[in-house]
Amino acid sequence: ARAGDLDLAESIFDGIRFPSVISWNTMLAAYDQFGRIRELEDLFDRIPERDIVSWIILLSANTQEGNFARARLVFDRMPQWSVVAWNAALSSSMRSGDLNSAIALFHATPERNLITWSTLLGAYSQYGHHRLKDAMAVFRAMPLYDVVTWTILLDVCFASSADEANRYFHAMPARNLVTWNTMLGGYSRLGDARKTARLFQLMPERDILSWTALLTAHAYGRNIYECRRIFSEMPYHDTASEASMLGAYALAGNLEDAQRFFAGMGVRNVVAWTCLVGAYARAGRFQGALDVFRTMVLDGIRPNEISLCCVLLGCS
Repeated sequence: ARAGDLDLAESIFDGIRFPSVISWNTMLAAYDQFGRIRELEDLFDRIPERDIVSWIILLSANTQEGNFARARLVFDRMPQWSVVAWNAALSSSMRSGDLNSAIALFHATPERNLITWSTLLGAYSQYGHHRLKDAMAVFRAMPLYDVVTWTILLDVCFASSADEANRYFHAMPARNLVTWNTMLGGYSRLGDARKTARLFQLMPERDILSWTALLTAHAYGRNIYECRRIFSEMPYHDTASEASMLGAYALAGNLEDAQRFFAGMGVRNVVAWTCLVGAYARAGRFQGALDVFRTMVLDGIRPNEISLCCVLLGCS
C-alpha cells in the first residue's frame, strides 16, 4: 500500500486465511491513505476483534474527510481511550472549527502530552488576534515546549503583531525549516517584501515553500518583474508556486500574461482557476470571469469562497 498499489494490497490481504489485528489495521491504514472511507468503514465493521489502533484509524479517516460529526461519534463509541485517541478527537474538533468542543475535550483529557497542548494552542491560532490572550495563557501553562509549539505560537502572534512574532522567533532555543517558513509566510501575508527578502537571505536552508512565500510577498507589491525573476530561479515548481505566479499576474492586472500562464499550467486546482477568474474581474471583463467560472465548474472543480465572490462581482 505504501508503494501506491491498493489493488495488490487488497489481493494480499484477501489471501490471508486468518488475518491478525495487525493485518486488519494495515489494510484499514491503506484505505485511509487512498481516501477510500467507504471501504475503510466496511472493513472496520468486519473486524472480529478491534484494538485501539483500529478505532483511531477510523476516527482519523473521518476527520481527514471532513466528517467531523462522524469522527466524534466514533470517539464516543470507543470501548477505551488512550492519550492518542484523545489527541485525535481534539484534533478533529480543532479542524472542524468547534473551539468550545476542543476546549472541553482538552479539560476532560486525563493524561496530556505535548501533542495535546500543541493541538489546543493550534485551535486558538485559528482565531488570530481575537483569542491571542487565550493562546498565550495556554503557552505559558505548558509544562514543556518543543520547536513545533514555538512555531504555532509564531503563527498566533503574526495575527496580532509582526514585531511580537519576531521577538519570540529570536527567543526560540532552536529553529527548523518549518519555523523559518512560518516567519517568512507571516511577512509574506503582510505584503512586506523587504522583510520577507531579508529573512529569505538569512535562511540556512530553503524549500519550495520558502521560494513561494518570497514570490507571494512581491506579488502583493505588484512587482511583476521581481516575481518573474524569483519564479525563474526556483529549483522546481509545484502547483502552489505556479498558482502564486498566476496570482502575481492577476494582481498586476496583466490579463494576457495570466491567460498565457494559466494555459501552460500542468495542474489547475481551485486556487489557479480562482486567480484567473479574479484576473478577468480586475480587468473589468466580467463576462469573461463568468465564462471562466462556468468552465471551472464543468471541469469538476468545486468553487471556494473567493471564486464565488469574484463571480458575484461579475454578476453585479
